[in-house]
Amino acid sequence: MAVAAVTLVMATSCLWEGTLFHGYHTLSLEKGWSRQDTLVYELPAIDSETPCGIAVNLRYTKEFPYKQLGVVVRHNMADSATWRCDTLLCPLFDEQGLPCGSGALDLYQVEVKTKMDGAPLRITTDTTSREKLTVQLLHCMTDDNVVGIRDVGVRVYK
Repeated sequence: MAVAAVTLVMATSCLWEGTLFHGYHTLSLEKGWSRQDTLVYELPAIDSETPCGIAVNLRYTKEFPYKQLGVVVRHNMADSATWRCDTLLCPLFDEQGLPCGSGALDLYQVEVKTKMDGAPLRITTDTTSREKLTVQLLHCMTDDNVVGIRDVGVRVYK
């Protein structure tokens, strides 16, 4: 019950102004996030030439064994045939081992924003030249399975 309450508080606190898309994938805490698991987020149409950024949201527990999580962010927002890629190092614990994110009761949340090539994304919505707007996430840690990550989300914002 307490975990559900904390999750609800975190979810409602994530309603940021200017959010164009926000979605999560829930992972098994027992199995972890496998290196072969690519998390796919299909976005709705966004106004043509809207400058946007991508943020990765992580909900995690103290079971995560490292200070940071490496995440590969791939997207095909420029056109459907070309994929762009960026790597984020998401800090989850500080030097003293305390969680970097907000939360309580062993469930914490952080958001790490990225800009592709140092600039905001330019999303076009010409549906004649593309099938989908897609963002993919996968972890790039040395372990095959990373434990302690509860939910992995993507937020696209203007």
